Amino acid sequence: MAERIEGLSIELDLETMKINSGLKDLKSQLTTVNSEMKANMSAFDRSDKSIGKYETRLQGLNKKLEVQQAVTEKAYTSYEKLVKQHGEGSKEAQKAAKEYNNQVASLNNLSRYVERVENDLSQLREEQRVANSNWAKMGDQLDKAGTKLKRFGDKASGIGNTMSTTLTPAVLGMGTAMGLVTSSYEDSTVKIQNSLGLTAAEAKELTDISRNIYKNGFGESADEIDNALLQTKQNIKDINNEDLERITEKAFLLGETFEADVNEVTRAGNNVMKGFGLEADEAFDLMAKGAQNGLDFSNEMFDNLSEYSTLFGNMGYSAEEYFELLQKGTEAGVYNLDYINDIMKEFQIRVKDGSKTTSEAMGLLSKDTQGVWKEFEKGDKTVKDVSNAVLKELEGMDDQVAANQIGVELFGRRELCRSKIA
Repeated sequence: MAERIEGLSIELDLETMKINSGLKDLKSQLTTVNSEMKANMSAFDRSDKSIGKYETRLQGLNKKLEVQQAVTEKAYTSYEKLVKQHGEGSKEAQKAAKEYNNQVASLNNLSRYVERVENDLSQLREEQRVANSNWAKMGDQLDKAGTKLKRFGDKASGIGNTMSTTLTPAVLGMGTAMGLVTSSYEDSTVKIQNSLGLTAAEAKELTDISRNIYKNGFGESADEIDNALLQTKQNIKDINNEDLERITEKAFLLGETFEADVNEVTRAGNNVMKGFGLEADEAFDLMAKGAQNGLDFSNEMFDNLSEYSTLFGNMGYSAEEYFELLQKGTEAGVYNLDYINDIMKEFQIRVKDGSKTTSEAMGLLSKDTQGVWKEFEKGDKTVKDVSNAVLKELEGMDDQVAANQIGVELFGRRELCRSKIA
């Protein structure tokens, strides 16, 4: 195994950061801490269950927790400032309140995750302590047993073969282990059967799948994998047993890598499948690629995909187009992923609301763009078609002040950055 990357270390003077840094700077620090943590964790194999691995993860998580706390505090300070400047019910204050709420959610989720890792580390240390104690005791017992068995073997030599001094302890150990495995297996089968309303035979088949996943190096315990499998099966209703093992592994790996739980990941995967008519592997591979490309920068990618995938599918977007749209917005520096989804959700409401405001705004655009809109109203074009026509025209207008005003009327944003969604 490669050594931990000690050179990647970030010294954080949080008090100075809180005073001198804005929200954007603190979020940048959060991204840097994430990259440090991933680099350090890459020194360990995925199946590694060592104390060192847990200690390294916990060290990174605690550092991340400190920065997330600073981000949350700064978001609240920004909210208070905008309330004083514009009033509590203003759009500016509401936007800041939403940002603060998002950061609170991220802080709470991260705190729970840190607590789970601390508990797992404590349990692992205790198990190792007990194991070391047991091995010491077993060594004494084996020495004594070996002496007795040797004497017995000498006496029983007339029967045939001399008994091995290692046979009996090995068999006893195996019997104990098999008893524990059998008990755990039976518990899992009952749990799966009761949770999903299956027959005993069907539950046994799923338990076998769960054990295969655990043997493949996923999860800290068989019980954790049982829960992951149940969440996958419950959230992706029509998944067959042939796909269940592979998709549960993908969901578990995504959740572990990007600090989400399997329930979040599988709900998102299910809605991507439904929204765009994809197979499970296609949906999960798209999510993995999106997360690797930074779409989870605000810790809300899976929630956003759960909420908006079906909407964007109905707008006429393919899954690839939707993820590309999110990618462009991320690269343009939106403050969270929800910003992009909200813009398009608002646009699809306005282009079919029949309001005077929308009609007047569309009337300021070219005949070609208005023609696309009219075809949409007749059912011959999609929201995506109208959006593409509008954004292309707004971006090409000489008078960008006027373009921005039209954007406000159609997309509902005072500061519409067209590059974010074009």
